[in-house]
Amino acid sequence: ELEFVLEETQRVVLPELNDEFAKTLGKDTIALLKAEVRKSMEDGSVREEDRKVENRILEKCVASTAMDLPEGLIESISNRRRLEREYELLQKGMASELVKEALVREGVGSTEDVRREMKEFFILEKIADKEKIFATEEEVDKRLYLMASLYEIPPARFREELRETGRLDELRLSLRNEKVRAFLRKRARIVGADGQAVSAPVSAPVSAPVSAPVSAPKSSPESS
Repeated sequence: ELEFVLEETQRVVLPELNDEFAKTLGKDTIALLKAEVRKSMEDGSVREEDRKVENRILEKCVASTAMDLPEGLIESISNRRRLEREYELLQKGMASELVKEALVREGVGSTEDVRREMKEFFILEKIADKEKIFATEEEVDKRLYLMASLYEIPPARFREELRETGRLDELRLSLRNEKVRAFLRKRARIVGADGQAVSAPVSAPVSAPVSAPVSAPKSSPESS
């Protein structure tokens, strides 16, 4: 038998929601703090709806675009992803006999997923080139500053880390793709269940069907 002696108990004491608490978070009054929280939640909801619409537009573009992709590269990427996930699961202590089952269950490294992602990449790249869409250095600096503040490290140090690891170009590419997705969303013709165009394409309900506004060229990824 085991015996335990409870020496101490603790409970969480929540602060009173007043102006003093608001000031600890950089706001003068609790009303201002609540307003900012509410706006942040509303903005997050709008961004989520926008993202869903953008995803449906890209699904349309991918489905309607014929593109020759190098099968060897697709297979290589698929194998690499499976290997990376296998290593990750083993590092977490999963039994080796369960790892393969997990890989199958999760569908990691599916060649269809890789093919779709590659087509999406080339479509976004083609539209960005055609419409002259790119991330400005000011936009890169703003995103760097935001990310550095979340990691609680100096922006200059964070930029240098990204540059040394080659991730700074990835950040620029990510920002550019965000702008291309927004461009597609704003240009898309979104129709309701009755087939009539929805008046406000931005942040339209995800249930509305989407007609993609841009058709990527039916060519191999090497063409431009």
